[in-house]
Amino acid sequence: MDMRFQLLQVCFFVSGFAALLYETAWTREFAFVFGTSELAVIAVLAAYMAGLALGAALAGRWAHRIRRPVFAYGLIELGIGLGALMVPFAIRGLMSVYVNWLGGLDAPPESVGLATALFHLAGAFLVLVPCTALMGATLPLLARHAVQNNEQVGPRIGYLYSVNTAGAICGAVTAAFFLLPEFGLRQTIYFGALANGLVFGAAALLSRYAPAAEGIPPRRSTGFSPILFLIAISGMVSFAYEVLWVRLLGFVLGGSTAAFATMLASFLIGISLGSAVASRFARDSARAGLGFATAQLMTALMAWVTFSLADSVPSLASYFNASSSNLLPGAAVAILVLLPVTTCIGASFPFAVRLMAQDVDDAASASARVYAWNTLGSIVGSAATGFWLLPAAGFEGTLLVGATLNLILAIVAAVLFTSGSPMRVIAGLALAVGCILMVGKPGPPLKLLNMSILNSGNSHGQMDFLGVGRSATVTLNRLAYAHQISTNGLPESMVQSSANPPDLYHAGRWLGLLPLLARPDTENILIIGLGGGRTLGAVPPPIQAIDLIELEPEVVTANRYVVGLYDLPDPLDDPRLTLRIGDARGALMLTGTNYDAIISQPSHPWTSGASHLYTKEFFSLVKDRLTPEGVFVQWMGLTFVDGPLLRGLVGTLSEVFEHVTVLLPGGAAVLFIASNEEIDFVKTAEQAIASAPASFETIGVHTLADVVAAICIEKEASREYASGYPIITDDHNHLAWASGRTSNKRRSLEAGQALRLHDGLLDLASEVDPGLLVRRLRARRSSERARLIISQLPGPSRRVAQGWLMIANGRPLRAREAFRKALELDPESQSAKYGFALASPEGADVSDWPRPEAAVIEGELLSRAGEWLQLQALDARLSEVAAGSTLYPEAARLRASWRLASRAPVRGWEAVELIDVLIARDQNPWDLLLRAEGAGLSGRHDYAWASLSRLSSSMKRASNRKHLAKKALQLASKLPPGVSSGAIVRRLKAQALEKSATRKPQPPTP
Repeated sequence: MDMRFQLLQVCFFVSGFAALLYETAWTREFAFVFGTSELAVIAVLAAYMAGLALGAALAGRWAHRIRRPVFAYGLIELGIGLGALMVPFAIRGLMSVYVNWLGGLDAPPESVGLATALFHLAGAFLVLVPCTALMGATLPLLARHAVQNNEQVGPRIGYLYSVNTAGAICGAVTAAFFLLPEFGLRQTIYFGALANGLVFGAAALLSRYAPAAEGIPPRRSTGFSPILFLIAISGMVSFAYEVLWVRLLGFVLGGSTAAFATMLASFLIGISLGSAVASRFARDSARAGLGFATAQLMTALMAWVTFSLADSVPSLASYFNASSSNLLPGAAVAILVLLPVTTCIGASFPFAVRLMAQDVDDAASASARVYAWNTLGSIVGSAATGFWLLPAAGFEGTLLVGATLNLILAIVAAVLFTSGSPMRVIAGLALAVGCILMVGKPGPPLKLLNMSILNSGNSHGQMDFLGVGRSATVTLNRLAYAHQISTNGLPESMVQSSANPPDLYHAGRWLGLLPLLARPDTENILIIGLGGGRTLGAVPPPIQAIDLIELEPEVVTANRYVVGLYDLPDPLDDPRLTLRIGDARGALMLTGTNYDAIISQPSHPWTSGASHLYTKEFFSLVKDRLTPEGVFVQWMGLTFVDGPLLRGLVGTLSEVFEHVTVLLPGGAAVLFIASNEEIDFVKTAEQAIASAPASFETIGVHTLADVVAAICIEKEASREYASGYPIITDDHNHLAWASGRTSNKRRSLEAGQALRLHDGLLDLASEVDPGLLVRRLRARRSSERARLIISQLPGPSRRVAQGWLMIANGRPLRAREAFRKALELDPESQSAKYGFALASPEGADVSDWPRPEAAVIEGELLSRAGEWLQLQALDARLSEVAAGSTLYPEAARLRASWRLASRAPVRGWEAVELIDVLIARDQNPWDLLLRAEGAGLSGRHDYAWASLSRLSSSMKRASNRKHLAKKALQLASKLPPGVSSGAIVRRLKAQALEKSATRKPQPPTP
């Protein structure tokens, strides 16, 4: 192999490197215009590959006229680099045409229409064809120079193809793991252009020492050859396999751009290796015919074997510690899984070129035509598989179609290009493999599809639903009294049966209620993402119209399935709702509708389908679709961001909106509400709550104090919090590149600590009763915030707040002392009087109290004495204690206690209804025990076991845990077996046997 050819291989490696840099960057840039729907992604890919095919076809026609092919190749590389620099500007121009031609709709489109789809395809092709056509022309030109004799046709073209593919591997990985995260989209393209410029310089230098090609007659391969049809079908099947395995391996590696680059590189490694190996054997037509047929036969066999072993991938991933945050071991897993089949796929190309070329003079034309037909087949394969075959036939059906086509190709190639015993052997083996496929047809790889990416690869319950959609694979996994909806292995939402206590997943309901809370006159809203339907179901009655955009139709199907399973109200049947399928960003670009509120809740900010919904450009688009006083509400999981990323997100919102408020509603979620007009919950909350009290009750919000307890940062504090941190843009999306790498509890703690350092709650504490505020913070598991507030309150208020915190912590003696000191400082403090009497009701003078509050203290004494009939007589007065007031929790428990003591089933259910309101507010584990007792008494045993299940998982935050566990065990022993009852009892037994704490706080009464 001469030195010039080796140097040309280096150049072609760099050429492939730059090409994949561009493809990775351009795919993201087009997503900002067309969105990330499957149709939009396929349109961009098809346009890219169509340009390659066109360039190859044109080069095949003209390569024989070029006397200095190496210099021409260098000029083409220079043209690619210059063209690439212009693509971002062309995309911006395309965006303007797109919006002006198809935009201005009265409402977001309900689906992607034909005109839109055609525009995606044509627009992407027109923007990309100058560069991609030049890319497609490079291989035929180099073949014109590199092939010097007939025996070199297959080997040298195969080597070039292999080397270029190897460069593409490095380009994809470098772009995703280094250039895009460090430098952003625009500068990544600059690096690609620099690489093209270097190739031009090297090629120009080499051309000075390369002999000029002799002018030859235009003896190109003309007419149609069967190998063109076969290589097109081969390309179609290979891309079907790529779509199939990218979707499956996403359950191991996640859906980020880096994960996709890892999977793509793993796929291309085998193709590069297969092409390099096959090149050694593609020296004449006889060998090439046998080789092509063998490659197709082995592709079918390896595809079947690999898919049959897919359920071993979770074990392999666990062994290598592969995950969405640890992609290097994930690459090893992907390579091991894909290498057998991709090596066979890669072997087909050099064999096909050798079969097409008549002689050495035909090498350039033959390579061009084979490349063009293979690329056209790839376009059809990617589009047909993603858009139709995979959703219609599922994973196993797609595998069967692909393997069958490979076997047909093997038989046809054997008949056309071999004879005698080789033909009979290939045909016989193909038929044998076909029989194996029919007899041993594998089912869907349920173990792989049951992986939980964010849970160290562990499965999460029995799969009850599998929906293979165009954009995602949606599963429903059964847990105890709930189902988890996941897309591509990433948990989206939990749908609970009505038996569950209403103490979890409040953040989703807050999203649906925040617009009304900030703007009581809100009438129409847009929700981005369906999830588990919790936000949609929480939209309060005063809202008159709801638009909802969901990317994947299978998510809608899964929601309808699970609500039917549990006989729950279906929020999708809400008459106010208009459901729209598509990408939210693309839809917002095309509509002229303005909303009073837009709610965005994409679950995983690092994934390709969601990361573009967290940038400055998207927030600006949202602002343009809001009414002047409209609000934008955004969800973020604290486990997905650290302190700097969270500050960057707040800074990005503050860059676009004048007013940004950050809320912590409980759990591992943070909510943002932004507007160009002032957001003042102190002025608007009570009006909003009064307009839909039942809706707000579901999240435990009854008063202004309940809202204030959730507020963390507002007004100018938001800008101070984010000062000095980079904002998130389309060009440089820090959230996309960093968020998914280490999604864990440590990051949640970091982000939470960063928020607490700028906690603005003290500024609002004066607006509400400090004791009530502290109790609400304690109920939301924000004891640290409660203590911070207490430390900065003035004397009497500080003592009152300390007392109520001690009541919540089960320390009545210390609470009594704090209230006593508060009364010494302020004898008229009503909150201190209530607290002091509650801490020591014996001898308390309540004669001058309001009758409802006085009934609470009287009831405490009756409850301790077991005087249930007398306590029942107080029920009317206790019912007058306003929900959300200081003594409401005690009043509700007293009303439930006499009902439980009555042992009447109807009273037991009344107790459950009373306690549910309290659980939604306070999330106290002792209340879960009361709920379980009431459910058992009323014969609702599923409610009882669901309550005990939640109790066993909430024990860590309970006072006097050992005593609580023993009481729960006593109740469980009286219930008939239920779902997961054995596991629940085992957990409770273990908790009852734990060593007693040194301090034994008293449980809440009764």
